[in-house]
Amino acid sequence: MIEIPENLQPYVDAIGEDLTLKFIMRFGGAPVYLSSDPRSDSDVVAAIGVEAMKSLAKVLGPGQINRVPIAREWTARKLKVQGWSTLSIARELRVTDETVRRILNGRNGRDRQISFPF
Repeated sequence: MIEIPENLQPYVDAIGEDLTLKFIMRFGGAPVYLSSDPRSDSDVVAAIGVEAMKSLAKVLGPGQINRVPIAREWTARKLKVQGWSTLSIARELRVTDETVRRILNGRNGRDRQISFPF
């Protein structure tokens, strides 16, 4: 099981991991308006459905989300579990294949930083 980042937990509680993944892949990094009475022509409704949008509005509160989380590392891991190739994940996330491998191997860019003893 892939650990859910703290900032995504309310989303997962409201709509589950699969719809959270769809939601952040579609809207990550952007502002989004959540309505407790959504219109059928809403971009959010088109992406995750009316009931999921209502659930998000109930858990997060209706109104504007200033920035939907990007959650790049969690997304890469979820896509890999779903059978995506490393190169496909890299293209989807707009990162290099090396970045995806580093994420999947549990490393980040900070582990290459030299530590000085002072």
